[in-house]
Amino acid sequence: MVRELRSTAAALALLIVLVGQSAQAYSFAAGDWLLRPIAGWSVNVVRGQTEGSESPSSGMLLGVDAEYAVDRYFGVTMGVHPNFASGFIDTALLGGVKYRFAYWEMPFVPYVETGVTLAFLAPLTAEHELHTNLGVRPAIGFDYFVLHDLAIGFAVAVEPSVAFAQTANQFELAVELALGIAWRL
Repeated sequence: MVRELRSTAAALALLIVLVGQSAQAYSFAAGDWLLRPIAGWSVNVVRGQTEGSESPSSGMLLGVDAEYAVDRYFGVTMGVHPNFASGFIDTALLGGVKYRFAYWEMPFVPYVETGVTLAFLAPLTAEHELHTNLGVRPAIGFDYFVLHDLAIGFAVAVEPSVAFAQTANQFELAVELALGIAWRL
């Protein structure tokens, strides 16, 4: 009985925090900066299979994104996403634009994003070679503001790219799922 009462009280307190904030807390203004550490998973759906320049099938995605709000709806994004896979470290540099569907004063803010990526795949073993990918990265996601300056978010991205290696150039396609925590600076 006491345990259920504590759980109910904790859920009620969380609900009050999530719902009881000022509507102005969820809007963006020109000049706002958001910093977002992320963690997730990346899967190479189509990957290079040329011997010596293979890409890993999947990996743990970590990274940090920064966003500058041009206005309430548009933002300019940049990020660094290291991807750790068995025998490889794949580090992507990202730059792009984001459009937030911030029409309503509510904590849930969906968005679409697109950009370009430049990735460097560094093998940790001698039998593979370093290669570089150049691609585009459309994504969809959302941020849910739990406090005025703190949001929890989720994003799904696809990344078609061309892998440039010494032995062959090849098309690759990755899918990323990422969770992030955004702080408004």
